[in-house]
Amino acid sequence: MSAGYNFVTDREIDPLDPNLVSIATLANSLPDPPSRQVLWRWTHKGVRGVVLRSVRIGRRCYSTPDEFRAFLSGIQIPLRGESR
Repeated sequence: MSAGYNFVTDREIDPLDPNLVSIATLANSLPDPPSRQVLWRWTHKGVRGVVLRSVRIGRRCYSTPDEFRAFLSGIQIPLRGESR
């Protein structure tokens, strides 16, 4: 570990945020919801350098609707009912 390594990164989401929603629930707002493997990749590796910010609580991953919109905007996938 290098000097100055910080365990707190800008990728962290407050696990007590009242706006948290499961990643699966957020993904169901898409016209063709992605598989669990794709959701894992979005939260761990990202797409084209954009990673979906999330927090793991137990065995589930959570994020906020705002983070999900920012991620989709970053990879240019519009939500159902929204136009670009």
